[in-house]
Amino acid sequence: MSELRVLAFGAWDSGAGYPRADALLLGLRSSGCLVDECRFELPFAGTEKRRLLTSPWLWPGYWWSLRKAKQQAIRALTAAVEAHRPDVVLVPYPGHLVVRWVREAFEALEAAGYHVRSAYTAVKDPSRTHFIYTDRLWQGADMVGLGVASFGHINGVHVQNLDTWETYSAAIREGGVALNRGYKPTGEERMIRELILQLKFGSITPAYFRDKYQVNVLERFRPQLDSLGADGYLQTATADRVALNREGLLRVDALLSQFFLPEHAGIRYT
Repeated sequence: MSELRVLAFGAWDSGAGYPRADALLLGLRSSGCLVDECRFELPFAGTEKRRLLTSPWLWPGYWWSLRKAKQQAIRALTAAVEAHRPDVVLVPYPGHLVVRWVREAFEALEAAGYHVRSAYTAVKDPSRTHFIYTDRLWQGADMVGLGVASFGHINGVHVQNLDTWETYSAAIREGGVALNRGYKPTGEERMIRELILQLKFGSITPAYFRDKYQVNVLERFRPQLDSLGADGYLQTATADRVALNREGLLRVDALLSQFFLPEHAGIRYT
């Protein structure tokens, strides 16, 4: 089988304090994938967004800048797909501002023959391209976290590494373990973890949770499913399948918090 070619598309932060996208792309490259990047900058990023909220006279210029940036991003994506012919298009971090952009990007990719596989990926040939990482990890498989602030899941225990380069590298140099914290989730917490992760594919199979956790998710999460339906984000919720529509899939990260246990709501993951 030839090397898998991945095109990373979107606006994502990198460097100190933003390890996720960097770690993901590094992991893909370390695994032998050919990774190309189609990356763009959002206008009014970071602290400028806070200034924008309190400066309404800037809003017309912001709207125009955002519109121009979106057009440039879609043109860049179309050119990158044509130039690199990737097997997979990956959005490392969609962000709340670019939901509409990702929607249009997915539509452009589908027109070019790609298939949307999750909230973050589109693949050229679903029969050939498989992400074992998500397929297994999102069903509770073990994973060793490598790198600063990386998460792992080992033998039922959820762990996270030290979250600064200085402390992480010092622990490694001293021959120690670079773990910052760990937590052994309950059966209910493991079930919820798998549910919210698998919803990132856009759908779940209730029978999977019935067989593994003896839980009827249609009953257990009826208020949450009713809320998704009322908001126009749910495609179907039957004994065979629970599925988000495209609008729900594009916003899945923002929607999943309603499935959390009350004591886990509003907690930062870093």
